[in-house]
Amino acid sequence: MTTPSTPLRVSLVNGSFESPAVSGFEILPDASQPQARKFVPGWRTTATDHMVELWRTGFNGVPSIDGQQFAELNANQVSTLYQDLPTTPGTKLYWRLFHRGRQGRDTMALDIGPVNAPVEQGRFTDGNTAWGRYTGTYVVPAGQTLTRFAFRSVSAAGGNQGIGNFLDGIFFGTAPRVELTKIAVPQGPLDVGDVLTYRVTARNEGGGPAENLVLTDVLPEHTTYVPGSLRIVDGPGAGAKTDARGDDQAYYDAAARTVFYHLGAGANATVGGSLANTADLPDGSTIEYRVRIEKSGRWHTAREHGAGDVREPAGRSARTAHRDLRRGGHGGQSGRRPQPRQVRRPHERDRGADGHVPDHGAQRGAEQGDGRRRRRPAAREPRLPLRQGAPRELGRRGGAVDGR
Repeated sequence: MTTPSTPLRVSLVNGSFESPAVSGFEILPDASQPQARKFVPGWRTTATDHMVELWRTGFNGVPSIDGQQFAELNANQVSTLYQDLPTTPGTKLYWRLFHRGRQGRDTMALDIGPVNAPVEQGRFTDGNTAWGRYTGTYVVPAGQTLTRFAFRSVSAAGGNQGIGNFLDGIFFGTAPRVELTKIAVPQGPLDVGDVLTYRVTARNEGGGPAENLVLTDVLPEHTTYVPGSLRIVDGPGAGAKTDARGDDQAYYDAAARTVFYHLGAGANATVGGSLANTADLPDGSTIEYRVRIEKSGRWHTAREHGAGDVREPAGRSARTAHRDLRRGGHGGQSGRRPQPRQVRRPHERDRGADGHVPDHGAQRGAEQGDGRRRRRPAAREPRLPLRQGAPRELGRRGGAVDGR
């Protein structure tokens, strides 16, 4: 078997036990019984009846800690609840869990490893008055391409084998990795006074959700912000936003010439939210704002060859900050920065009385990616710089970001 060159994205299915929805509590078939009218996706149990118990928050006075539902490890039997996930050897995985007793102090073990012999990572004992929170990491050993993540019942207060060990808010997987794509419309030559719309899309291509997500974008040189143009186009909290700070999820900082957006589920005027990975939120979250081209300044174009909108990677301008994963650490950022095309800049002496640059004939552009050279038309008009750099990938590597 060939090992993938990059780690597989690893993420649990139904980690917070939100599916299927139940009222009160229900004991349902596990994921090995998909033919059942109603079953629990993702999770399997070693219990011989293959049943899993889910509770709705507030049932018998017990609140969930994450979402609206949680699970009880012991349904009808003392058992192990688990998922088997494809993994890449050498990958660092992160885990988080919440545990609570039912009738008193319950104890369970966390086992991670090969499916036929997972290794105990720790034991957790909690009473029935509060949820205990636990986190850790696991590095996939050489040759292990399928990893079991399992909760094993050790003991429960009261001695009833069908009672004990509540679980909620489970995470096991790779770190979040937020990738940004930026487009600018309209494409092509732009005159002084024209309005340009920028759209930036943030997608989480990692395993865990990107927490406390804040996206910022600095206005290009020789442009001014168009008041009232902040908007979250799609994703959580979609809609128009005001320019002022502190009254919704976005604002414009005139001194810094920067737009700010708090993105993801749960985002508000003071903090960013949680951006799920693309398995759960394929389109991510998209923002937009507008700028007007100023009279002053000289511009050069970096227009993409071909039809359609200019697809502009995020580069130095757009960036995100987020708290990484379930451990409360910082996310980082890295990226590939291709060499920009070199394009002749119109010199001030080239401009006519109307501010336009006369046509001095065809000129040759820079080399393309394959080393060949192609002809570029002469710069006829001042144009806005549309390309700012390369898309960034944000994860745990390098770079300081917000979120503590």
